[in-house]
Amino acid sequence: MTVTPIHGTGFAVTSMILGILALLLSFVPILNVGLWPLAILALVFGGIALGKKYAGHGMAISGLVTALASIVVFFLMYGGADAASAL
Repeated sequence: MTVTPIHGTGFAVTSMILGILALLLSFVPILNVGLWPLAILALVFGGIALGKKYAGHGMAISGLVTALASIVVFFLMYGGADAASAL
């Protein structure tokens, strides 16, 4: 029995890992400023992985979703802080 390696999932895995890290960082008040490079790279790598014809589309989609979720959480946290300080 030969085992054939799955080629082309590097961008998808990278997108998923960076998206998860960005999402985790988005909940930490001071460290969430560092989520921007991670989220942008996750979006870029996820887009590249979706454009390729290899396996790993689910991981690429999860990377895109978690990167977008981290950006939304970032704006909700800072938007809520601005609204609370205006009172």
